[in-house]
Amino acid sequence: KTSYCKHVNHCSIEFAKGMRLTADVLLRAEHYINPYLDRELNLRGFKIPAIENLAILQDQFDVIDFSDNDLKKMDNFPSMQRLNALILNNNSIARIGSSLSERLPKLTTVILTNNRVANLAEIDRLAEFNLECLSLLDNPVALKAQYRLYVVYKIPSLKWLDFRKVQRSEREESAKFFKTAAGKAYIAAVAQEVKALAEGAGGGSSANGNGNGNGSVAVALTEEQKAMVKRAIEQASTREEIDNIERQLKAGNFAFLNSVGETSEDAGFEKMDE
Repeated sequence: KTSYCKHVNHCSIEFAKGMRLTADVLLRAEHYINPYLDRELNLRGFKIPAIENLAILQDQFDVIDFSDNDLKKMDNFPSMQRLNALILNNNSIARIGSSLSERLPKLTTVILTNNRVANLAEIDRLAEFNLECLSLLDNPVALKAQYRLYVVYKIPSLKWLDFRKVQRSEREESAKFFKTAAGKAYIAAVAQEVKALAEGAGGGSSANGNGNGNGSVAVALTEEQKAMVKRAIEQASTREEIDNIERQLKAGNFAFLNSVGETSEDAGFEKMDE
């Protein structure tokens, strides 16, 4: 292993910045055995705009590091039965491809720190994997109310989220919350978001990958949610509170519904940090 690592370091090649991920780039890129004894491919910092041509690697790697590129979407992977970790820090990723778990069945770690994931619908795509470690730090989605509860609920295999260990109390809290009316309304809203994104996929997408250019998706409310929104507005005592409700709706944030028309048992969950 020592001689192998020395050979790799000696053969490291400086590529021109801002290039397509061609077969030549892939075959000449730096690769090594990392401290976890996994074979890792280093594709950091080339400003690659899209993932492509990975089949040329013949499934030889456990880890691929795509940090510091210009990727817009986590997609276009061939069947890679060996790959267990993707490091995607500091890109512009807003969307996650569909059915990726079929091509990456052993993927357990996805690091998406400092990207542009804005919609909870993308969490549903990530939930197709049996992830153990996920980071969405410094993504707009991490600012949404109940974000951590929702991720823990959707990905029960998760052990680490945003470099914090998932606690048993969080699992219990998420299970309890999503049995309440507010939790069910939250899930229904995300389902509408998933549908809206799927329907918009054929019509082109904006620069941030979600089809409307402003980081949010128009979500059709259920009749129950409409009634709860109406009650929330009726209960508002100032114009500022009404404006806040409108802003939260536009952002896909339904936290204000938690205490609207709920029993004390339904509304008694601890609000997560936003």
